[in-house]
Formats: sequence, C-alpha cells, structure tokens
Amino acid sequence: MLRQQLQCYDTPMARGVATWGVLLALAACKGRDEQRRPPPSRPAPHLDVDPLDSVRFDDEPLAWNQPIAKRAHDLSDYGGTASCKRCHEQIYATYAKHSMARTGMRPIASVDQVWIGKIFDAGTEVVHQRSGFSYRPYRRGSKFFVEEALLDGNGGAIAKWIEPVTHVFSAGSYGLAFYSRHGTQLIHIPIDYYARAARWDLDPMAFGGNPRLTNALGPFCASCHTDDPAQRFIDPMPQGVGCERCHGPSKHHIETLAVTDTVNPAKLSARRQLDVCTQCHQSTNPILRAGQDHFGFHVSAALDTFRVNFIADPAERDRMKLLAHPERLARSACWQGARDKLTCTTCHDPHVSSLEKTDAWWDGKCLGCHQPTACTDSKEHRDAAGDHCWKCHMRQGTTGDVPLVTITDHWIQTKPPPIKQGAIEKPKQLVPWSQHIGEPIRDDEMATLIALGHADAGLSDEAVKVAATAAAKHPTAAIYNLLANAHLAKRHTQPAGRAFRAALHLDLDDTAALLGYARVMLDAGIVDEANHAFDRLLAIDPDDVNALETRGIYLYRKGERAAAIELFRRAAATTRASGVSYVGLALDARGNSSKQLEWLELAWRAEPRDRWILDELASAASASGDPKRIAEVAARRAAIEKLGAPTSTAATAWVPR
Repeated sequence: MLRQQLQCYDTPMARGVATWGVLLALAACKGRDEQRRPPPSRPAPHLDVDPLDSVRFDDEPLAWNQPIAKRAHDLSDYGGTASCKRCHEQIYATYAKHSMARTGMRPIASVDQVWIGKIFDAGTEVVHQRSGFSYRPYRRGSKFFVEEALLDGNGGAIAKWIEPVTHVFSAGSYGLAFYSRHGTQLIHIPIDYYARAARWDLDPMAFGGNPRLTNALGPFCASCHTDDPAQRFIDPMPQGVGCERCHGPSKHHIETLAVTDTVNPAKLSARRQLDVCTQCHQSTNPILRAGQDHFGFHVSAALDTFRVNFIADPAERDRMKLLAHPERLARSACWQGARDKLTCTTCHDPHVSSLEKTDAWWDGKCLGCHQPTACTDSKEHRDAAGDHCWKCHMRQGTTGDVPLVTITDHWIQTKPPPIKQGAIEKPKQLVPWSQHIGEPIRDDEMATLIALGHADAGLSDEAVKVAATAAAKHPTAAIYNLLANAHLAKRHTQPAGRAFRAALHLDLDDTAALLGYARVMLDAGIVDEANHAFDRLLAIDPDDVNALETRGIYLYRKGERAAAIELFRRAAATTRASGVSYVGLALDARGNSSKQLEWLELAWRAEPRDRWILDELASAASASGDPKRIAEVAARRAAIEKLGAPTSTAATAWVPR
C-alpha cells in the first residue's frame, strides 16, 4: 500500500509541491556538527543504476513502537586524569603543560583574565567578504562580546548585533575558538584568535559560506578535545585530552594498580601505536563504521575497525592539511624503510610538549638512524639552516585548509619543494588509511565506507556509483541516506522517500533519515508516517530545530496554528532558528505591533535580505506610529536595496500569501 502511495505522488505536479520542502530542507540543514565547512555548490550526482530496485521492504511497516536505543557511553569505566596523579606525579606535571592537555573547552571567566583581556582588547574587525558581514571582538570590564554587522557597499554598517562570548575552546598552541552558551548548547562564533599569527580572523568553517551563529558544538569536534564521551558538552566541561584518551578507560586500573587493567601504547605494535595518534591527528574524510560514534575508538585496535579516514592518492607534495601528520609520515622513505619501528613517539614524547625541545634535540632523533656524514647537501645550504636536519627535510609552512596556521610537514623528503599557498586540490582518488599503511582491511562494509568517503570529499558522482554496489553488499542507514539525498538533488522525491524508509528499517533512530522521511511523507500527504518520524526524532533530540520548524510549518499551513506556534517557540529558544520560527512568531503577533516588531527584528537578523521580512517590518513600524522606528526601517530597506534587490528565502517561502 505504501509503495502505491509513494508512486502516486511521483508526478510533475507533486514534485512541484514537494520543492518548497526540499529547498527548506537544504537551507535549514546548515550547522550540523559533521559539516566542518560549508560544501561548495556542485552539480547533482548522476544516477546510472538505482540500487533502490533491490529494496524489498517498502511495504513492511516501520516498528515505530520500538524503544529508542540508548547510545550514550557507560562512563563508569572512566577514572579521570586527576586519578593518575598519585602514582605518576612527574608525568602528570609535565603533561599538564602539553598542548593536548590544554586543548579543551572552558568558561571564559575561568581563564587568566589579564591574558584573555589583552586578546580581546587587541581585537580588530574581521570581514567575511562573501556574505557581507563583519565581526569585531571586544570586552566591557569582565564581559566579552563579538559584534556582528551587516555591511553596506562602502563597508559601513547597516545594522549591528551583539553576541556574548561565554566559552573559549583551545586548539592547543594554534589558537582559540569562541562560543556563546544558549541553554544546553554552545554556539560557535565564526571568528578565531590565531596565537602564532597574533591576530583575529575567520574560523576555518567560515572560509567558504558564512555559518554565522548557527553551528553548535557536537561530538565530532569535542571528541578530540576531551576523554569522557558525552552527548552534551556543557557540564562538566571537556577540559582537554587526558590520560585515558591514549590509555583507554582506566578506572579498574586505578583500583587494582594492575598493568593489565590499562593499555600502555608503547607495548603495542608500531602500526597500532600510530593508530593511537591517528585517531585525532588525521581527519581527512573520516567515516564512522555503522553503529559507531566519535568516542568509540578502542586503544590497541586498528583504527579502520572504528572509523576509516580516506586519504588522497596521490598527495600534493607542496601543500599540506592541518591534521594530516600520520598520512605525511607514512609517505616518507624513513617510515617506509622502517615501518615496523618508526612511530610518532619515536620522535615525540607524548607526555612532554614538543615546544620545550631544542633544535639540537630534534637533530638527535634524526642522527639516531642516520650518520652525520650521510648528508650530501652543500655547506652553504646546511649553514643557512643552522645545520639542523629537520629544517631542510621537514619544512615548516602554512596549511592549505587553515592558512593562518603554520605546522611542520611530516613528509620527510630529501629535497622537498617549496610550500605553495592556496587550497588543497580535490583528490583524484581516495584510499583507506589501512591501505595507506600497507595493511588493508577487506570486508563487506568497506564498499559502503568508500562511497561515503567519496561523498565527504565532494566526489558526488563517484560516491553514487560506488553506492549502487555498496547497498547490495552491506546496506546501512548512511548509504541509503546518501542515495536519498542524491535523489532529492534531482527532485526525485519518490525514490528519495523509499531510500529514507530503507535507512529507517536498518536504523530506526537515524536522525538524518527520520527528518528526511518526515519531509517527503508530508509532501506525499502521508501524514501518519510523517508524524511517527517527527515524534521519534523529537524524542531523541527535543531541540532539533529542523524537525521543530518543519513540523511547525506543516501545522501552520494546515490551520493548527496554536500547535505550530508552540513548536516555533521551542525552536526559537534554541537560538539556532533559521528564521522560520521568528517569522512564524511574528505572524502570531500581528495586531500587537511592539511584539511583532520584536520577532521581525530577529527574523531580519537571520535573513536581512528577505523581501517579505522587509515588507512586514515596514508595515509593523507604520502601525506602531513611532516616527523614529519608521525612518529606521525605511533607511535599512534603502541600504539593502543598494546591495541588490531583496530576495525570497526559505525563512518565508512557506508563509501563506
């Protein structure tokens, strides 16, 4: 029956009706934790073979009464880094100075106020040229803020908004990111302080499109800045990488003091030692295996049994990424010639900061394998480098993905080419990390992971081609989500609905599939199925803005406005509303000009170029009878029109006209 219902709405008219939902979905899905950077626009992938032809459970009902799976980790196995101090006092003291120990989240009020005050006092305006917004950090006494401004064509401010800075997130010696706490979420601010460059500039997530104040801290970023797995990152704060990140959960060891109750990475094979570091120091196209989460790595296991990093092959010799140290090391002749002996800790003491080591100390690491007479370079070149090995063979330079950060290239080359400026090129081919280090893992899921890795790298056509085979070999919710989104990109809503449904048969708690399925079911008029999906999604995450707003739109258009307004209020309370909720609340406030103006101002802040919002602002200002407000709104509209004609956005596309 459901298959027939789905087929009925795969018509030109139905596809047209569905378009607003798809556009809203694409517009509202920004800010997810998995999106480290807004993707560039690209053509819709081509679907030569439809693996949905093999789907056999279209008509099987989804088990909506199935209990929601508990995905939180058992924290009872963790003892905490402080517990290690009594037996390892010296190591504890030296590690406390390490960048890894300090790469965590802290309330800004808890850090050295003189130090952080100087950083904010030296703050200058940072302009995001593509979006036309600027950001200026400043402080008032002991309070810290970032001012966001919409710029006119001459660089002047059309309007300004103030965002309080409540938390600081350290990236070790590289710099600082900043967050604003709203309820149970930490909202990312799109500018950072780059310590070595001693300047403020755009956060890497804002190099392309500007996420503004929509990205909330989630497990992908937090997982490499703390030990204890968590679902929310407010209390207790993830203070940094601690002992258990590399030694595994160790509460039992703390109680028994038995060496068998913890992991000593030094006792592992060279490649497993490398994997301990690679879990965080390699982040190229990382794809989790089915059923895993970002805290699921088990020290001593092969990394690819938990998450597969896909490596560009061939690599660029003259450009490097910020977090690609293990990949670069494994390309070196040094590593390939001694691959079962050379690891990260051959040169790095994980308990002592590398910043404390001298050039002579690093030279000693090279001379542990190489004779001083082996160098054939000219005396002139050697003298120019202070006769230090690493200065010639391990260049320092900026990275292609974070150009204000300087790192040491771990691809040890005899005569490395000069480092080029500019972004890393799109990979021509991808290989799994295990293959890169010479021990490929072959299983049925690998085809699925390869498809997802290609999609993450922006190779959409290649991803879909591989997905056709992957879905047959090892179907997962993630692979069907990929296929569903490929169909949505071509506005093929019927097969997209089938793909989302297939994903939910495999994992009923997959939030991406639940939201996608709810949307296409609404567009198909299959409301019961949509409501089941919304109910389950909001039971998993009551603050999911996309679910709240999409359901609110449906109820509002259906005439159930009180229920819709309640959902809009919940979405607005998360402060990640896309503008849809503010518009809905402004509609509800018609007849109360002061309240309506309050919500319209927030809607305008979210979408300042939206034509409908500008029109409503003018009407509400006129109704208020306040000459100052009327003039202000008129001036604002005139400034927007100078930038270009006002447009329609997803924030108001749903509003009944």
